[in-house]
Amino acid sequence: MSRNYGPGPGAYMLPSSFGQKGPQFSFGRRIDRKRDEKPGPGPAAYKVDKVTRYGNAVGPQFSMYVRNSKMKPLPIRLS
Repeated sequence: MSRNYGPGPGAYMLPSSFGQKGPQFSFGRRIDRKRDEKPGPGPAAYKVDKVTRYGNAVGPQFSMYVRNSKMKPLPIRLS
């Protein structure tokens, strides 16, 4: 068992070397939203019925369908 031979470092009231007070910081998040701006989707907006504790129950699904709204039919010459 160790013995305490003197006061600890918190027992002294030393003047600050940075002025009257030390720098003050906060790690909180500042929310600067406009009143007319809507927040993002809530937790009920996501489909979680096929999610297990190991991840998704099904793998990624692919299709060969082209998703381009500017796609036009190719001109065919009949000559």
